[in-house]
This record gives sequence, structure tokens and C-alpha cells, in this order.
Amino acid sequence: MKHNLMKRLDEIARSLSKYEETVALIGLGSVGIDTDRLDQYSDIDFFVIVKDGYSEQFIKNLGWLNEAYPLAYSFYNTTEGCKILFEDGVYGEYAVFSETRLKEIDLVDARLHWVKPGSNFDFKPTLNPTKKYGSIDYAFNEALTNIYVGLNRYLRGELLSAHTFIQGHALNNVLSVLPLIEPEMVKGDFYTPTRRLEKRFPQFAQVISKVLVGYKNTPDAAMSLLAYMTTYADLNPRMVKEIESLYEQTKKNG
Repeated sequence: MKHNLMKRLDEIARSLSKYEETVALIGLGSVGIDTDRLDQYSDIDFFVIVKDGYSEQFIKNLGWLNEAYPLAYSFYNTTEGCKILFEDGVYGEYAVFSETRLKEIDLVDARLHWVKPGSNFDFKPTLNPTKKYGSIDYAFNEALTNIYVGLNRYLRGELLSAHTFIQGHALNNVLSVLPLIEPEMVKGDFYTPTRRLEKRFPQFAQVISKVLVGYKNTPDAAMSLLAYMTTYADLNPRMVKEIESLYEQTKKNG
């Protein structure tokens, strides 16, 4: 698969090279600087860079992609980007930017795959980006209130809302500060905290299976997440007591 994906980028580059308005092709994600992560489950993420004034032309017209390899599916998910599936099963996501617009974009873990010969394209990847995290106190208090509201929704019979609040919002709040709690064993994704979590935070990975326990088991998820949070922070005792009381009510109600 690694060979196929890199070959597909080569094919896209050859197609782009035929157009006077194109400037460069930038690989991202597992086809960015971390190509060692490529495996059979990878896809291709890339930016196409064109001269100023031509981005809309390349966004709306997919001819350059079909010239690289026939498309089976395309979906414009943003005004500048598209999700695609090629006939051979290779999946990808890309965006088209003008040279001027690119200056506003962070190029995290980006790799210059192709640049038009003679171009003055100035490739400036974002080196060692600093991820800003909120405080553990803020994230845990948000999660605490998520759990409280979620258990009340559960007792009211709103199981889906309860699931969303506890196995969704509360969990995501904890995930947002996980690098401040546990040592990160492998490099993570700058934008998505759930990526490679099992390898990045093996300790929390053991908790996940107790938090994501399904539609009807949300109260147990709440207590598992509460226990984890209690290990790493001094939570407000009154809120903890209220949550424990709500949990007991869910057990009495069956």
C-alpha cells in the first residue's frame, strides 16, 4: 500500500505538471514527513498549490485528478477541499490553495512532493509546532459537569443524550489534556487527539474500554471516567457526591 500511495502522488504530480497554472504538490499526514507510518489502512492527504487566481478552477474541475487515475467518488466537504475515492480503492482528501492563500495555512508535518521546475515557490513547513493545551482543572471541571448532566438525562430516560454527554463530551474533555497527565509514548496527531491513542497513552487505553461501554451502560462509563479523574486531580467533593448519588439512583431504577 505504501508503494501504491506514493505512486498515486507521483501520478497526480505528473498530471499537475501539464498545467501552466500549477505550482506544487504537498503531502500531509502519513504521506507527509512521517511516511514510515504508511500501511494498508492509510490514505493520501495533500495540498495542491496553484498560481493566484486559479484555485477555484482547480477546485471545481476534477479533470486533473481523473487524468492521474479515474475517480469513483468525490465529495466537496469545504469550499477549498474535497474527499475522493479512486477506482482502485485508494482514498484521499485534498485542498487547493493559491500561493497567497497558502501563507495563511499551517503546514504541520508537511512534505514537498513536487514543485514545478523554475518555480519560485517558497515552501515553509511548520517546524516543531507548539500544541496549546487548556488546564487540567478546566478540562476536568467541564467533564465533571458533563457527567452530572448526563446522569440526570439518563434518569429522565434520555439515554442518547446521556451517552453523548458522558461517553462523548466528558471523555473528549479528558482527552484534550491527556498529554499533560501521562507521558506520550509515540508522536500524536497535531489536530486529532484520538489518533494513535492506544500507542500514545497505553495507560489511558486501559480506561477507554471501561468508558466506551455502549448505549445502555452510560452510568458505568461515568464512574470509570470519574475514577480516572479522581486519580489525577482534587475534584470538588460536593459534585463528586452528587454524581455518586445519581449513579446509585440509576442502579435502583434498574
